[in-house]
Amino acid sequence: LQRIKAQRGLSVPGESARKRHLERCGRLRQHLKGEHLNQEGLFRISSNPKQIKATNARLAQRRDTDPQPLSAVDLHAIANQIKRMIQDYPGGLFGDPQSQVQFQDALIALCKAEGNDKNAAAKKFSDMLGALPQENQQFFHQCIDLIEKVEAGQHKSENKNKMGRTNLISVIAPNFFPDVPISPDKAMPFHRHQEGLDAAGGAMKTKLLQEQWGLFDWMALHKPADTGS
Repeated sequence: LQRIKAQRGLSVPGESARKRHLERCGRLRQHLKGEHLNQEGLFRISSNPKQIKATNARLAQRRDTDPQPLSAVDLHAIANQIKRMIQDYPGGLFGDPQSQVQFQDALIALCKAEGNDKNAAAKKFSDMLGALPQENQQFFHQCIDLIEKVEAGQHKSENKNKMGRTNLISVIAPNFFPDVPISPDKAMPFHRHQEGLDAAGGAMKTKLLQEQWGLFDWMALHKPADTGS
């Protein structure tokens, strides 16, 4: 709804809405730390809306001294809620649809670059990030930091969560670009529909994979500072 308003030239969410979104995601992230990061399939296993609603209600009633641990269902519901918050970031995490395409193109260029050109491409993407509102930058880095922590949990746990960086990026990265269409002649955003990948042609599949690997390359070159557990 927020993006539809922006596309129609109506009022868009401002700083206060972005801050509320950032704070809410931060509260959710507090429940994904320590041994919880070892949950198998974190961010990959889906949850239904009822599970997410029930978990949110439970978290709202929890206290720091609550001895009852979160269940696997709760953890997956929280992870899926965070993915949805990336997709529904007020005004778009990377801005309007045109800006999202520009960010996507920058990641694709980064994926294709080699040698010193890769460093230059990474710097360009970082400069584009730096031009976003402060709340957008903080939210993005929190997401990247969470990817790093979950990926690290795979190596620390005896029962690996089976979510390496490649797996994590493949299920999280598409949410950064919710308004990028499958192709110029298809207005329906690809990332809103999982079946879209099956319908996309080979060239589009390659483009989407390059987008995700571009983010992988950027993470390898610019490991973000710790933004909290």
